[in-house]
Amino acid sequence: MEIDTNIVLYNDLRNNFIVKLPKQETWKKYSRVWGDSMHRICSYVAMFSPSLADYFIKKYSKDNDIVLDTFSGRGTTLLQARLLGRQTYAIDLNPFAYVLSQAKSQSFKINEILERVKYWEEKYNNSKIDSLENIQQELKIYYSEKNLHQLLFIKENLGKNYSILSQVDNFILAIWSGSKNWTIIA
Repeated sequence: MEIDTNIVLYNDLRNNFIVKLPKQETWKKYSRVWGDSMHRICSYVAMFSPSLADYFIKKYSKDNDIVLDTFSGRGTTLLQARLLGRQTYAIDLNPFAYVLSQAKSQSFKINEILERVKYWEEKYNNSKIDSLENIQQELKIYYSEKNLHQLLFIKENLGKNYSILSQVDNFILAIWSGSKNWTIIA
């Protein structure tokens, strides 16, 4: 019979033997904002803590194992698995989830992003401003006319083309989507 060396037996003052099991590792010990800042690029329905993904990925896989997330949502599992040295694959039918997971599927150099943002800024500045007549009145309450024009530009130029964007443009769309809290995809 094998003896688990992690179990501690000790005598209390009345000579009763007490079994003390080792403290279990848990994902709950981390704060809500634990982990890489990319986990928090935006909120998402039914999202879970990066520490939960971290716990299970560490518990049930090792370096270079494949981690598949069939309901990737905002890409929490995908990003955490990448950070832990696993090969990752993510699937989701929601276009917004696709954009978020795709943005977390690789890393970028800041200069790549800034160059591309500058490109989009110039394109926006040279674009014809569409009328806001067809915009719902509720949106006009929350956004200035300038912001609504910017959001419409992003939706027309990036959001409607989400499935064919370059990796850098997809990353920019994900960041803009998270910061604007407005549906600009499809």
